[in-house]
Amino acid sequence: MSLNLRLFAASLCLTAIPAVTNADSACLACIGPAAAEPSAERLCAALQTVVLSRYGVALQSSVGAREGGLLRLELQKSTSTAVSARLSWQSGAGQGASPVLDLVATDTDRLSDEALADFAETLLSLTEPPLPPFH
Repeated sequence: MSLNLRLFAASLCLTAIPAVTNADSACLACIGPAAAEPSAERLCAALQTVVLSRYGVALQSSVGAREGGLLRLELQKSTSTAVSARLSWQSGAGQGASPVLDLVATDTDRLSDEALADFAETLLSLTEPPLPPFH
């Protein structure tokens, strides 16, 4: 499957913990006009899996903003073959955001779970400044 990641003007958000709080308070908010679409739900789940794998932190789904640390996946577009999003965070340690990215499947009728996981990894890696450590 050919996938094309490109910058675009959209927003994806997730809610996470600040560097000074414990991992039990970690949460994730997937928001935006496309957040209820099936591929958006799959991307949010993929991001939870990536954060668990990379940081050992299980993010809890959250509706709206919370006090303290905030990790947001802002969804602008979500169809079975494309998703556009940005990842941002805010905590006592500061704030940061990734550029808005597009993921498009060009030779299939559905984004694969692997492609969504790679997209989640890319969003995390492009967040500037990097996320503070999860404690």
